[in-house]
Amino acid sequence: MELTASLVNALAGLGPLIAGVLFVVGLMVARVLWLRRKREEPPVPGRQPRAGAWQTRDELDHEPPPDHGPGHQDGPPPKEYDYSEAPPEEVDHDKRRYPGELGNDYRTSPPK
Repeated sequence: MELTASLVNALAGLGPLIAGVLFVVGLMVARVLWLRRKREEPPVPGRQPRAGAWQTRDELDHEPPPDHGPGHQDGPPPKEYDYSEAPPEEVDHDKRRYPGELGNDYRTSPPK
């Protein structure tokens, strides 16, 4: 009875190992079969033309119109951004202030 219990325990420990080895072997076989299939495919013919918007100027059949490209789109002019900073608010330096007393843009007024 003890011999069969120890044998069952040994087999229970070897089960995941055997399953893992079989899984890795299966992945290796799948890789070999995939490489064989890729080798049997006909090669891609020479250089193929690109489609539509992916063509370069050299590949186009015709010259683009002179008003084509950046800076020639219809619509409002681009927005100019203002990167200047507003002057800081004056703060009384004689009295200690806590962050909640300073107030921020999202607060209506500092607590009193």
